[in-house]
Amino acid sequence: MKKIIVLLYLWFALILPISAQNTVDSLKKVLQTLKISNNISDTLRVQTLNNLAFALRNTQISEAAKIAQEASELAKKINYPKGLARSLGYEGLMAYRQGKYDFAITFHHQSLKIANQIADSTLISFRYNDLANVYLDKGDLEKALEYNLKSLKIKENRNDKEGIATSCRNLGMVNLKRKDYKSALFYLEKAKNLAEQIDNQRILGYAYIYLGELYTQQKQIEKAIELLKKAVQIHRKINNFYGLAEALNSLAEAHQEGKNHSKVILFFKEALQIAQKMGIKLEIQRAYFGLSRIYQKQNRLNEALDFYQKYTQIKDSIFSEKSTEHIAYLEAQFQNEKKQAQIILLTKEQDLKQQEIEKERLMSNIFMIVIAFVVILVGILSFGFVQKRKTNTILSQQKEDLLTQNEEAKQQAEEIAAQAEELQNANNILKVVYEELQTKNNNIISSITYALRIQKAIIPTEAEIQRIFPESFVFFRPKDIVSGDFYYFADKNDKKIIAVADCTGHGVSGAFMTMICNNILNKIIHDHEIHEPDEILDLMPILLEKALSNADGKIKDGMDISILTIEKRTSTSLRNGTSKVSYAGAMNPLYYVQNKEFREIKADKRPIGGKIDENFSYQKHEISLQSLENSDQGQELIEERSGILNPLTPASRSSCPTTLYLFSDGFQDQFGGENDRKFMVGNFKKMLFEISEKTMFEQGQILAQKFDDWKGNYKQTDDVAVIGIKI
Repeated sequence: MKKIIVLLYLWFALILPISAQNTVDSLKKVLQTLKISNNISDTLRVQTLNNLAFALRNTQISEAAKIAQEASELAKKINYPKGLARSLGYEGLMAYRQGKYDFAITFHHQSLKIANQIADSTLISFRYNDLANVYLDKGDLEKALEYNLKSLKIKENRNDKEGIATSCRNLGMVNLKRKDYKSALFYLEKAKNLAEQIDNQRILGYAYIYLGELYTQQKQIEKAIELLKKAVQIHRKINNFYGLAEALNSLAEAHQEGKNHSKVILFFKEALQIAQKMGIKLEIQRAYFGLSRIYQKQNRLNEALDFYQKYTQIKDSIFSEKSTEHIAYLEAQFQNEKKQAQIILLTKEQDLKQQEIEKERLMSNIFMIVIAFVVILVGILSFGFVQKRKTNTILSQQKEDLLTQNEEAKQQAEEIAAQAEELQNANNILKVVYEELQTKNNNIISSITYALRIQKAIIPTEAEIQRIFPESFVFFRPKDIVSGDFYYFADKNDKKIIAVADCTGHGVSGAFMTMICNNILNKIIHDHEIHEPDEILDLMPILLEKALSNADGKIKDGMDISILTIEKRTSTSLRNGTSKVSYAGAMNPLYYVQNKEFREIKADKRPIGGKIDENFSYQKHEISLQSLENSDQGQELIEERSGILNPLTPASRSSCPTTLYLFSDGFQDQFGGENDRKFMVGNFKKMLFEISEKTMFEQGQILAQKFDDWKGNYKQTDDVAVIGIKI
């Protein structure tokens, strides 16, 4: 019974997801179920790990590599060759996307060897395709062309339209680099048309990239930019960050032919940010080189030199002499193994021919033996005929016994048929229940997914904040599909307002509150033109009560929130033109690091919502961005009175870099670790202080990794939102 329940759970988990993220989440749930069940085969575990690595290949390359490695180790342990060939191929793909070409070659050849042993043409064509990509990036165009043509031939024999489209796309890319524009255009147009027929957006996006690069090289810039914009739009829509980084670099290179330098820098920097986040070394290299060239054109020689040095460093790390020699060695080793396999095959064929000759001799001998046996048998039968009459009586009795047994068997068959009918009825009922559950589940997921689209529309992107504050990060991790936490950003000329809020509840109920509270913030900041954080908080409870006034019964929902108002003036000498930072908080404090010291401003212990106290006002705190350079003790003097940090005299002030952190309580309340306990406030503060001197991009990555490591296999406790800004 336990095994049946587990299998039913796996069935529902595998067939119900309808989106890419749902596929990843569902596979993780299935994987967790497989780990706790002792009745499920390791083969299914390998298949699930491989499916999860494939689902993550375009969005979380490092995690996909770890999962593929886990799958290959398990496949080796249980001697599952097809699963091992797949996992080694995924390990090679992730190594290739991280610029580790020698490792990619090793994994792909190992996978290809197994695929040939088990005669799996699909896997063989995949490995030829992957090896072609490695040799293309390495600059060995003829070998890339050879492997792509081998892959295409297999796919055409199998009439695999998606595979044919992929190979045509790759052949177009190779011929583009070979300057054979006629062949490149032929293959790319064929790839585009096939991708449109089968509605494969990923292949279509890549076809647009290489067509754009083709027209860029032919100086048809307007046509190139049009196609590359389509490529960016497609890859952004399907969350293919690998393709998005490549498309943005190509779009920037097309714009280099014009005079709009600002667009070139914008596209290169966005491509660089994505490539660094995903660890795509080849695209990082392209962005560095492009930025070096454009800054040189603008006569910004220091920046041009800086990016060129970064370009040469990463180029050397990818195409080192040792790596090139190792790749050549691996290829020679593979060709040698291939020749050895052919020799072994010829030897086997000779052995088979010899065995056929021996077999014919054996059959001749057997024929002679059979003839002798027949002669002897005739004599025995003659003697047996005499004994036949004696045995007839015995056979008659046996016949009667058989008839009795046949009657009993007939009765048993009728009973089995009745039981089968009952099982069929039960199965029909189960099928109806399953279809109802599937319909309800699809409706619920569709509704929640649509709610997610609405919520995403109101929450700013990380890129919007980084346009104003380049040194910043956003770590946002909802517990469910939609979130009860949200963050807010408004640009009011010289004042920038940023907030992090934690609404009551999470999931759908919390998401409704985020929409209401986001709308209230828009009214206060944009309609009423109120920009000071304490004044914003004072007005929020009133508008929230008004928004919920039509609800049946008393609504106790509300939120905890922290707000910063950052005033930027170009005339100030302080960092990034910031002259003043003001903070106010309802339940959520503010942490910041200044002069290598960790500081905290406590929030007012009154959430937004509930009963309104007309005599209560939220307190505003101003953060000094200036520090003493010379004092009697050689230390900074900052005095806090009534929540306001007093500025120092002009003679003793200097710019003081400050890192500010806004957050909800989701991170510190997450259960995990070895003892399944909360992360706790103290550990959260310590972690922020320890990473405060790193770049903001690195801080965001460390927070995400720390959260995943702490949570482990436990469920996420609450929505999580953390924003860091360095000014």
